[in-house]
Amino acid sequence: MAEKKNRVSFFDFLNNHESYIKWIGIFVCILLMIAFYFISLKRQRINELSKLTFKNTQIESVADGSYIGKCTTSFMQVEVEVFVKDGKLQKIVLLNSKGFKGKDAESILDRMVAENKILVEPIKHEELYCIVFYVAVDDALR
Repeated sequence: MAEKKNRVSFFDFLNNHESYIKWIGIFVCILLMIAFYFISLKRQRINELSKLTFKNTQIESVADGSYIGKCTTSFMQVEVEVFVKDGKLQKIVLLNSKGFKGKDAESILDRMVAENKILVEPIKHEELYCIVFYVAVDDALR
């Protein structure tokens, strides 16, 4: 005669491991709350950035000299000095930066000089920070 395998039903499993299931549920809830917080924070930042003034000033129309511009948001404050000569960006110096953690985004300033325009391809995963740099440089050139 074939031997019957002892199968445990799903409900028996739940009854036998009740405390583990509770802790797993609590852990999953905490993870979901953290994820919701960061999604909400990013949406708030995007909404704030959408209200900034950006004119995309044409560098060719800017007189030679050095100009200071800044951009302040709830999550970042940047001040830059922009040097222009013969209708071309010569150098952009980061004078002040608060609340800024993405050091990779600073390279956007070098890219602006190399391409002689404000709107350049943003640094991957640093897009929000790059927008603040765009606005600060544009503010300097207005």
